[in-house]
Amino acid sequence: MVDETEKTPEAPRDGETTEPTERVETTWWEDLRDNYFTFDRRTLGLTRILLGFFLIFDLFRRTGDWWRMFSNEGVLPTHVNLWRPQSSGWSIFNAFSTRQELWVLWAVGLAIYLCVLVGYKTRIAQVLAAIFVASMNGRVLLIENGGYVVHNLLLLWTALLPLGDRFSVDAMLSSWRRRREGGADDLNDRHEPEEAWRLDPHVTILGLVLLLQLCAIYGYNYRHKTGPAWHNGTAVHYVLWVDRMVNPLVAAVREHLPTWMLIIMTKATIGMEIGMPIALMSPIARVWAKRTAIVFITLLHLGFGSTFVLGPFAWALCVFSVLLLSREDWEVAIRTMKREHRARKVFFDPGS
Repeated sequence: MVDETEKTPEAPRDGETTEPTERVETTWWEDLRDNYFTFDRRTLGLTRILLGFFLIFDLFRRTGDWWRMFSNEGVLPTHVNLWRPQSSGWSIFNAFSTRQELWVLWAVGLAIYLCVLVGYKTRIAQVLAAIFVASMNGRVLLIENGGYVVHNLLLLWTALLPLGDRFSVDAMLSSWRRRREGGADDLNDRHEPEEAWRLDPHVTILGLVLLLQLCAIYGYNYRHKTGPAWHNGTAVHYVLWVDRMVNPLVAAVREHLPTWMLIIMTKATIGMEIGMPIALMSPIARVWAKRTAIVFITLLHLGFGSTFVLGPFAWALCVFSVLLLSREDWEVAIRTMKREHRARKVFFDPGS
């Protein structure tokens, strides 16, 4: 079997590009592993950064209604929730019932999210963030929808991935502990055999699990669109007139949108949702299939997130899509950044 992506013997190091080499034969298992079970560690690091921004944004989005949602003065007092539970689950938010206690909890949540963002004590921060989010979303099930389920799933699966291996404070501190640069040669030496594993891809069954998870989300979203409005192209028109779902900007322009545009938007939504599972699992042109899925997810959910009030649904799936970035995508980015006109000369005092 021949790998059409022209693999190189080892992953490129930071700042290096991979030159095309002669094609190498690979086994069916190596193809399966690379296509469905592998994450580039740079992808995991970028995902962590975007996840941190998303979590902080979501926390501030909830701030205005923080005590109204979770305190004894809110829509569901703690003692009522404990006396008549909404489900068999639990929530650490039940231990915080006053405004003052909840603001302390808010600060704790912000600290956890900041640790995720910068990658400090990343493993611990990931687990704590997953518990915090699940507890927050499960405190008042009256306001929960499918978007909160996706929010929980994002934190669950990423908590099992090494998001702190790259682009993190943890990785920087580990580098400082290993060696201290004493001159220009040390600064330019990018080879660190002590932790060469940071340059290797991360192979895990979660690669396939996440693909199947996304396939289930979009497959069932498509399967549930059975009404005649989806078939005749008027569904988006009706959704835009549901006042509780649209934002003020949409409310101001919806009556001026032409019919042909609404039909195209309806058909495009169905087309992208049915095309997503195909692109995610396609064994053919694997790199471009994943890129297609990234474009579909991003376009679809930027549209949803900027138009409708759906909680964390759209933004959680945008973060999910970043996990689809492959080694080939990073090589394109490196070649772009290493173009000659981008080069800069740095002057420094070698005696400092």
